[in-house]
Amino acid sequence: MSLQPKSSQSDLPAAEVVEADVCLIAEGCYPYVSGGVSSWIDWLMRTQSDLEFSVVAIVSGFERRQRRYSFPPNVRGFSEVVLHRPLALHWSASWVRKPPRAELADALGRWRPGRPSATGGKP
Repeated sequence: MSLQPKSSQSDLPAAEVVEADVCLIAEGCYPYVSGGVSSWIDWLMRTQSDLEFSVVAIVSGFERRQRRYSFPPNVRGFSEVVLHRPLALHWSASWVRKPPRAELADALGRWRPGRPSATGGKP
């Protein structure tokens, strides 16, 4: 199951495995909330242009969200993990999803460091 957002939400290509140097997990903020931690995350990624980033946004509910930040060029992947969903969706036979913990594990499992390790090989 891919956690990549639909193309209307993201300008990043969908990918099963994202190679990046850093995976940032943002709970309830970036890229949907302006200021505070979101501003710091955006600043960090833009000032560290020599690093590649993957972002996992932990969100609540299925309401439509509007991005407040555009991704800098060094963001290689973006995934959303929805923690809370209406109870009816949990029990619907026509709409089966993994529990949030499994979705987060899948999102993190698709991230791999892109730089060689200190020993010279791929991590």
